[in-house]
Amino acid sequence: MEYIIMRPNLKAWLEQVPKDQRSGRVCMIRYREALDRARLNAELLEWPHNCLRHSFSSYNLVAEENEPRLQMELGHTTPKILIEHYRAIVTPANAQAWWRITPE
Repeated sequence: MEYIIMRPNLKAWLEQVPKDQRSGRVCMIRYREALDRARLNAELLEWPHNCLRHSFSSYNLVAEENEPRLQMELGHTTPKILIEHYRAIVTPANAQAWWRITPE
């Protein structure tokens, strides 16, 4: 069984999707092209590889303090990667701010 842990800010963003568009594919087949266009339109010239995954991991580790669950969500087979790459990178205040990002 596959599942996604729905954090409150994710729910807030998904609630912005019109009800008649809430079925079918979660993202477009060519989502990377759309992401690149949006990034360039926002003048974000730097976009490190996997930066959203890495940001999620770092902020989640500090905010939720649940290493086993995060390790499972990321698909890591051991805690080594989680500890080496994500521990002590962000402050608790920054983690709280990250998880408060919601639509206006």
